[in-house]
Amino acid sequence: MYFSVCVLANLGLSDVLKTGDLAGIPLPWPQATPPPVG
Repeated sequence: MYFSVCVLANLGLSDVLKTGDLAGIPLPWPQATPPPVG
């Protein structure tokens, strides 16, 4: 699952995932280590 998240972040969907985090949706990675910004 983590690999898929990295791929999504590389595709530039990190903003979408960040929005989900702000909405209260639990993400598969620790909050202390956010995915790289594409």
